[in-house]
Parts: sequence; structure tokens; C-alpha cells
Amino acid sequence: MNRIRMAFIITFILTGLAYADTYRVGNYYIQRVNYNTGISAYNCDINDNGSIVWQDYTNIYLYDGVSASKITKTPNAKTKPIINNNNYISWGENVSAQYDIMLYNGSTITNVSSFNNTGADRNHDLNNNNVLVWEGYDGQDYEIFMYSNGTVTQMTNNTYNDLSAKINNNNYVVWRSRISGTLHEILLCDGSNTTQISGSGYEEYYPEINDNNHVVWRSLVAGANFGIYYYDGSSLKLLTNQGNNEDHPKINDNDRIVWEVGDGDFEIYLSNGTINYKITDNTTADTNPQIDNYNNIVYEGYDGQDYEIYVRLSTGEIIQLTDNTYDDRYPKINALGDIAWEATEGNTDYIFYANYVPEPLSFILMLSGISGIFLNLRKFKR
Repeated sequence: MNRIRMAFIITFILTGLAYADTYRVGNYYIQRVNYNTGISAYNCDINDNGSIVWQDYTNIYLYDGVSASKITKTPNAKTKPIINNNNYISWGENVSAQYDIMLYNGSTITNVSSFNNTGADRNHDLNNNNVLVWEGYDGQDYEIFMYSNGTVTQMTNNTYNDLSAKINNNNYVVWRSRISGTLHEILLCDGSNTTQISGSGYEEYYPEINDNNHVVWRSLVAGANFGIYYYDGSSLKLLTNQGNNEDHPKINDNDRIVWEVGDGDFEIYLSNGTINYKITDNTTADTNPQIDNYNNIVYEGYDGQDYEIYVRLSTGEIIQLTDNTYDDRYPKINALGDIAWEATEGNTDYIFYANYVPEPLSFILMLSGISGIFLNLRKFKR
């Protein structure tokens, strides 16, 4: 049994009832994990253990399944914390008037940019092998760098920008490169060989890669229209070109792809690589989809007053996780279906955690002064 998940359940039983911000919706146990009023909290990320990171302007915070703590001490501006399944955390930090990439291993913080620092570093990504990639300025343009086991390797060295690097757990790296001189193309590196996998003749944006080494990205397709491309390891396919603003593609390890389409408002689409499904259809915006490895999809949707968090289960059922008078936005989902997001109420931001509990076992707890309280515990194996 995962000790962090057990700790969450124990904490929920012993203390959760004291908080108004702890509740259950379907198979999700939801709690607020930070309680600092008047402090910003944004850019959250969640790993498969249910640990969550986020930031305010100068600090990085970690919720370990039991409590939240600040892991940084410097007053420098910080950005984009990412956490992997080993609880390693990376972020960008403004050091000496330029951004460097930092890595926290649970006890110490390393400035990985300092191993080979020639300019500003940004847009990092971290995999479960504790390998980092990012784009760094070499004095002429941006190149792709990799950090692994104390060594920084420069993956590209040319006279044009290489941007938006992503790395999977096989250490395959994908990025966009202005290799043609005028347009960005998508390049994929397997550790030895780098291959151009795009070829639309238009500008390519923001690739994402799964652990099958398959890639999706956003591309201009004609005029001002955007479409979603999918590379399955051998062939390239344009999934959709509806003449609309199509954006934010994500791909899971089952090769299920989600994205948003601006068709008057914004709706969420799902594809298996062959057939596309429109999974929301209303008159308000649904955006920022994320998908887990059980094909559950989380997204934010406008309810006419503010943004709320919704989950579309693999069964097709849609569950609304939040229903309040303030914005709940920017959800992240881990491979197992646990979700984190940020909520803004007045001048305070909060981070919420929805712990997915399959096959719930219901029973009645009789606590001091409380009777008839229904709680659910999970069977921890799926």
C-alpha cells in the first residue's frame, strides 16, 4: 500500500471533518492543501504518489500527502515547478538577473545551469529518471540542454532557435526547431539520432510525447487555422482541421489524445488516433484538458459565472468536482487519476487535491460528537 495515500486517508479520517474544504464527489476525496491567506498559489503539478508542488512569486511549496511545506529559501523570482514520481522537483529561478534551472532531490537544491551556464535557461521538463531538459541561450540563439547524473549535455548546436523541449521516461526528447530557417519543425531524438517528424509546411507548436515515443503537437494548417498532428512512431497524421482554433493537445500512454477546439466557445475533443469524439457540447468554454492512463479527462469549464473543474470518466460520465462562486482553474491529473488545481477567492489562491478512490467501501464512523458520517476508503489496487 502506498504510504502517502494511506497517510492521506488517515489524515482525512482524523482531521478532514474539521475542514469545510474537505468533501467527497463520486469516487473523489477532495481537500484544500494550503491554508495561507493573502498569498498567491499557482502553477501546480502532481505526481503519481499524490504529491503536489506549486509556487508563489518567490517560493516553491510541496504537499507530501500529509502536510504542505516551503522547500525554498531564496528571495529570487521562481517559475514552473515540476515534480516527478521520485519527488524530485525542478523549477526556474532568477539568479543574477537571468533564469537558471534548479533541481531538488528531497534534501538539497542544485543549480543545474551552473554546470554549463552561458545565458538564460527556461522551459524545462523533468522525467522519472531525474533527467532534465530545457532551452538555454548560448549567446546567439536558444539550444536544447540535458542534465543527467551531474552532467549537462548540449543536445543541439546550430544558428537557429530550438525550443519547447519535452522528455519521456525512455529519455526520448522532442522539441520545435527553426531548422528550415523560417518555420519551426518538430524534431525527435532517441538518445542517438535526431529525426524531423513534422512536414506540414506550416509553423509547428508545443509538442507532447508519451512513453510509446509518440508525439502530438499544434500546427498551423492553412491561413490562420490550427490543427492537431499525431506521430505514431512511423507515420504522421493530421487528426483534425475544422477551421477553428485548436490547442493544448495532450497524449497518454494508451495513445489517447485530448485537445480543445474553439468553435464559437471552446469544446473538448478526444481521439484514439483514428476516430475523433467531441466530449463536451455546450455554449460555454471548456478548456485546458488533461488525460490520465485510464482515459479519464479533467478540464476547466465556464458555468456562466466562473470556471469549475470537471472530470469526464472513461465510461463517458462527466462529474463536476467544484461548484462555487470563484474560479477553479488549470487542473493537472496524474497517471492514476488524482487531480490538483488552483482556486482563486478574493486575494487568496488555494491548491486543491482530488484523490481518486476506485471501488469505494462505505462504512459509518462514530467519532466524538459526530454520528452518521459516511466516509469511503479505497481498495488501493486497480
